[in-house]
Amino acid sequence: MDMELKSIDNSSLSPEKYFIENHPMSAGSLSHYRLESSEINPLNKSRKDGSMSIPYGSDHNAESTKNQNSYLLWVDGVGSYLLFLDDRMTIGGPQYTSEVADLALLSNLSRKHASLIRSSSSNYYLEAHSRVSVSGREIFENTYLQDGSEIQLGNSVKLGFKIPNALSSTAVVDFQSGHRPDQNIDAVILMHDSCLLGPGMENHIPCKEWKECVILFKRENKIYCQSRADLFLNDQLVKNQTEIPAGAIISGIDFRFRLEKI
Repeated sequence: MDMELKSIDNSSLSPEKYFIENHPMSAGSLSHYRLESSEINPLNKSRKDGSMSIPYGSDHNAESTKNQNSYLLWVDGVGSYLLFLDDRMTIGGPQYTSEVADLALLSNLSRKHASLIRSSSSNYYLEAHSRVSVSGREIFENTYLQDGSEIQLGNSVKLGFKIPNALSSTAVVDFQSGHRPDQNIDAVILMHDSCLLGPGMENHIPCKEWKECVILFKRENKIYCQSRADLFLNDQLVKNQTEIPAGAIISGIDFRFRLEKI
């Protein structure tokens, strides 16, 4: 099936253009790992976890339906990530109904244990629906999160929160305890304006063997990409600032990734 490739005006992307022109570079080499078609979507890999007894607390203040404005990003030789576009993400335990948290962890948490919120001013807050601590302090109301905040849900679930790049409001949530979703992901990207992939820890997804940075950016809830490197969509050379259709593979000389709509 033919895919329509779209481009957008350069003038509307000054923050991303700044990243492209000023992002640091480092030497790298071809990744030793290559995604085969059968490995692109390794969903529902089971993980061992503790008992799943009746959860602590009430979730009556939480949202009742799961957001669908998210993607799975599989980065060749690096990892897999949940790319979350909405401003509110609910976090909870596993449920086998339609009313499941946006980030459902294999753990003894309530169905909607907490919500992570990005405000209109691009600040992040944690809203507790059950027992929650931030950086060792138990919270009972909306609490501001900053780069390096540590989140504990219930007795044992621990998450890290960071904002790697001061020029982007996008945040990263990683798993510091053994509790993860049933999907095989390494971290959650709370994407606001852009998501940076490339060498250096200032990227939201560090890819130490890449020579160039690739920027994913959001426009009208669609994902576009750009880079100083040549970009190929399903092995076809495309123009920069190209929309990524769901399921497409983006590649370059030393990188390759796939984006799938959830």
